[in-house]
Amino acid sequence: MDQLGVASFCEGRLATYPFWLDLDRQSALAYGAIGPEAAWMRSAVIDEALAFVTRLPGIERLTFSDGTPFADEATQAWLATCQAERMGGGTTDKFSAAKKQANESLGSGDSDAAVAALQDFLSNTRSGRDQFRARVALAELALGLKKDLDVQPLINPLLDECERLNLMYWEPELALLAWRLKLRAARAIAKQLEDTQDLEKIAASQRVVQLALKQVSVLDFGEAMRQV
Repeated sequence: MDQLGVASFCEGRLATYPFWLDLDRQSALAYGAIGPEAAWMRSAVIDEALAFVTRLPGIERLTFSDGTPFADEATQAWLATCQAERMGGGTTDKFSAAKKQANESLGSGDSDAAVAALQDFLSNTRSGRDQFRARVALAELALGLKKDLDVQPLINPLLDECERLNLMYWEPELALLAWRLKLRAARAIAKQLEDTQDLEKIAASQRVVQLALKQVSVLDFGEAMRQV
């Protein structure tokens, strides 16, 4: 594969689609594959992408009008890894290490290894908080990898725990992780139903979206405003 051609193609498209962060990831991966002589170009692409998401917080979670994400799951994982590298590795708790490993695998295209890293961590940790975070991460991974799959059955037990343990009060950050993911999953299903004639299902899906958005707004109003 002509990696320089891939990088040139991606950078050429960025002029037309400046919000499409997937192009930045593909460009950086291409420069990385070229070798040491292109390392400075890879670094420049990463710097530009990180500066962009810093200027516009949350931009990587938005979509184009047709539902295409500005940054798919692999690109979001790549951004997280790049940010951690720029910060000297970031946090060092065990979940963060497992998530970093999963992000690196996903960023390089190995989704099976990404799932395995999180599942291994989930199976071996005794921390309820870390188990919750790992389950959210796995559900988020499934949402990104299985575009047509309704992952809400994976998320709903997390929301049940939020209610049972009153996490919106005691651990609002954990509750926000779960409700934000619920909102994404509900919107994905609502989007799929738009082309059907089942008005009852469409209305029901929109009610779920509005409920999730309401819960996100309670936990983080700024985040909810970005999702509107």
